[in-house]
Amino acid sequence: MGCASMGFGTDTPKLVGTASFDHGCPKERVQVVSEEPGSMGVTMYVLDVCGVKKKYKRAGTLYYDAEKGDPMPK
Repeated sequence: MGCASMGFGTDTPKLVGTASFDHGCPKERVQVVSEEPGSMGVTMYVLDVCGVKKKYKRAGTLYYDAEKGDPMPK
């Protein structure tokens, strides 16, 4: 079963592509494990990226590695 068919929304290919690029892992080896809606439009995702669990956040249409911090200017 592909990630897009798991009910995580239509932006799943963008999230997978972002994680693939960030970590040099083929898209085929990136899977969405869980999704947790947060407050103020921020959603937290746990991904399996080449066998390593990574946390990503979505703010609006932007996905980013939660461990690297918010890329939005303050």
